[in-house]
Amino acid sequence: MTGDDWLWDKTGTPDAEVERLERVLSRYRHVPEPLAWPRERAWRWRLVAVAAALIAVLVPLALWLTRDRAAPADASPSYPVVGIPGCESVGVGEHLQTAAGESARIELGAIGTVEVGPESRVRVDEVAESAHHLYLERGRIHARVLAPPRLFQVGTPAGRSIDLGCAYVLEVDASGACTLDVTSGEVAWEAGGREVFVPRGAGLRADPVTGPSAPLYADAPQALRDALAMVGRPTKMGDEWIARELVEAARPEDSLTLFHVFDDPATSATIARACLDELLREFPPPAGVTAAGLASGDRAMRLAYRGALEPSWIR
Repeated sequence: MTGDDWLWDKTGTPDAEVERLERVLSRYRHVPEPLAWPRERAWRWRLVAVAAALIAVLVPLALWLTRDRAAPADASPSYPVVGIPGCESVGVGEHLQTAAGESARIELGAIGTVEVGPESRVRVDEVAESAHHLYLERGRIHARVLAPPRLFQVGTPAGRSIDLGCAYVLEVDASGACTLDVTSGEVAWEAGGREVFVPRGAGLRADPVTGPSAPLYADAPQALRDALAMVGRPTKMGDEWIARELVEAARPEDSLTLFHVFDDPATSATIARACLDELLREFPPPAGVTAAGLASGDRAMRLAYRGALEPSWIR
């Protein structure tokens, strides 16, 4: 063997120059060992990972907590508006007005929408999580609302419609008189200290001076309509004739109309008594409610009796 073999496999006679080079380069020889990050570098990367995780959690949380504060100080609550060029929203104290042949839609967020018909004027009175209040000065709206009772309300010159979870059409004419037609759910109409219950399929008229009429189903007999129109008005027929017409024309579900005629303080004693007698004949009062108490105007009894009647009014 020659010295050249020493260089490759350590056999043969070692070459002096090769041995010298090996000694010089020995400090650079490869020493197999497991790979590992230097200790300080490992901690550094762990800190980076923890910081990234905290940022991912805390930044969205901070944005959520400050979402209201981030709005400009002069920003006021408003509703988006669709359908009128140049009008993107309407805020508290502002009006939305439509021209002839023009309509618009007010978006109430998660609770529903209000379609505003031509030649209408609507004012926004309140926009809050606990109250959505509009005021219809004139014209026509179609409200579709799914919300807790009494959250959405619309004022008018003749009273206020209070949503009980429903859809309805409300119109105000030039004199301020209103027409309400409920197409889904129920509406409470408030005016002059009175509250009138209007279920689906029924409606009423309300006058700024005389107040609301008794609610009436859209398919009510014409004879009942005619008799109701004469309640509280001077007529040659007299109250006894009107009372008889009301009672004879009413169907069982028209207890809705008879109760509200009876409960109206402006109704004459003759008509009120006839309506009460017919109601008690068809619907006996619940426990604790007496005919004498109802006739005398006991408010608690009247509300209890109305509560017992209401299931028959829901179609």
